[in-house]
Amino acid sequence: MTKDVLVTVRGLQMTPDGDDTIEVTTTGKYYEKDGKRYLFYDEIGDDTNLIVKNSIQITEEHVSVSKKGLINAQMNFEKENKLVSVYETPYGQMEMGVYTTGICLDERDDFLELKLEYLLEINNQHVSDSEILLQIRPQQNGSEDSKIKSHVSMRYTAFCLLLYLFFFPLDSVFSAVVFFALLSFLKRAKKPFFFGGAGIAPPRTLLISVM
Repeated sequence: MTKDVLVTVRGLQMTPDGDDTIEVTTTGKYYEKDGKRYLFYDEIGDDTNLIVKNSIQITEEHVSVSKKGLINAQMNFEKENKLVSVYETPYGQMEMGVYTTGICLDERDDFLELKLEYLLEINNQHVSDSEILLQIRPQQNGSEDSKIKSHVSMRYTAFCLLLYLFFFPLDSVFSAVVFFALLSFLKRAKKPFFFGGAGIAPPRTLLISVM
């Protein structure tokens, strides 16, 4: 496995009120040392743009997830054991209990898949039955992330051009300045605009199921 990887995290929460699923794809760094696998990647808060740094240590019997930033937590998964930790958010602290019912690791030369199944408790109250599916694969040809960002950048240009042609006369020097200023602003935006297309969306900061 290469150092630079694409990371896909799919989380499922099953509660009496229904199921909630979310999927996140981002880039990260992957290492192996002394029989352990290490993964590092960042999340960005939906409303804050603040970064949460994630580090994951993986073995066949134990998985440890550390989150630092907007959220601070140390989550541990060990089959048939309930492990308790403190989950710190901007809204306060919670005691989080994780009883792991399954750890399944599938590792190949250019692919790693980890599935975690667990029962989640918050302040000693059962919240949900949860699953996490983590997939790691090498970045290729500048990474799929770069390809998608390039595709989104083309959409920036097309959208700005449509605005330009609709609102301003073609022979106006001022309108050309406005067009390129708008294009420059959109390309520097922290979050991409998505005009009905798929892309690498900023990872959502989930309380429970996404690592």
